[in-house]
Amino acid sequence: MRIGIFSNTYKPVISGVVTSISLFRRGLMERGHEVFVFAPTCRGYEDDEEGIFRYPAIDLPESLNSSLALPFSPRISRLLPTLGLDVIHSHHPIIMGNEAVRVARKLEVPLVFTCHSRYEDFSEYVPVGQLGDPLVKMAIRRLVTDYANECDLVLCPAQHVRRLLEEYGVTRPMEIVPSPVRLDAFAHGEGGWVRQKHGFGAGERVLVYVGRLALEKDISFLLRAFRRVLAQEPRGRLLLVGSGPEEKHLRRLAEELDIAERVVFAGYVEHVQVPDYLAAADLFVFASWSETQGLSLLEAMAAGLPAVVVRTWATEEMLTPGVDGVLVEADEAAFAAAVVHLLRDEEQRAALAQQARRTAQRYSIEACAERLEQAYEGVRGAKGKAST
Repeated sequence: MRIGIFSNTYKPVISGVVTSISLFRRGLMERGHEVFVFAPTCRGYEDDEEGIFRYPAIDLPESLNSSLALPFSPRISRLLPTLGLDVIHSHHPIIMGNEAVRVARKLEVPLVFTCHSRYEDFSEYVPVGQLGDPLVKMAIRRLVTDYANECDLVLCPAQHVRRLLEEYGVTRPMEIVPSPVRLDAFAHGEGGWVRQKHGFGAGERVLVYVGRLALEKDISFLLRAFRRVLAQEPRGRLLLVGSGPEEKHLRRLAEELDIAERVVFAGYVEHVQVPDYLAAADLFVFASWSETQGLSLLEAMAAGLPAVVVRTWATEEMLTPGVDGVLVEADEAAFAAAVVHLLRDEEQRAALAQQARRTAQRYSIEACAERLEQAYEGVRGAKGKAST
């Protein structure tokens, strides 16, 4: 097959969506397919891959981790009919997503949409003036629903996303296709240099979070829970890997909680180094309430790093409590108690780590790419029957 991927973001941006697209592209190409990516330009970045086509874009503030596509390009418009695309795959319900709808209709090929996010959870970022938050959430739900119902197939990274879209009113066919993880990369992290770089002593116990420093990740919860951890485990350190719009606020909060000396803000880290940062830690901690799948959690599991996470729809679906991770309600005292218990129970940490690696096997690039391939073949067959 020849597949056209349309996304509001791609390399060099680091995000769950970009990682998902990149790994799926690799898996599909290894299975003999041709995959073309259509995304906005990024100032100063030159692609080192073939088959990447860029639309003009406006660079946004660095904190937003993206650029704003202007989906009009005569060159790309001339190119598209010559590629012989069999399916269009959209990864956002706006901007490049709208361009994907236009292209799919013009080329008369199936349109697939992956719903990567619970978009209503990002209503705090919408400048609404006098509008109330419930109205913004309602508008976002309507936008996502209308977009999904224009597509031939909607892909969900987890079952709870499918249930949510059904509640919204999405009536198009839906399938579960989770994003993959590079098992080989995360199985062999080298954490020694990371511990040395950040000055972690031999007896210090490191908790690590990997991801954007953003409101929906609820890192302030992790900081408050960590203060409770330190009351029982004064050798604890919290390593925050990533950058984002909340960093200044979180640094101030760490100062106010009098834990700043025990918290390391590592900043932006190249994705190839993330396995080393995970290998440097004793536990992975996670409190995000906006995830649909939680790729950073999946990467920690692939690295064999025991995790203590806040219970959400996404984490409930990914983890079996007490088997491959620890699920805790969104209560700081309970979260801290779970962390302290695991830090003191080496045998349980080892058992969780071993099973977490086994669970992560289900999300290999090969397995997930095969599921995506089958979804494409199914929608192409259904589209062909409908047109005859």
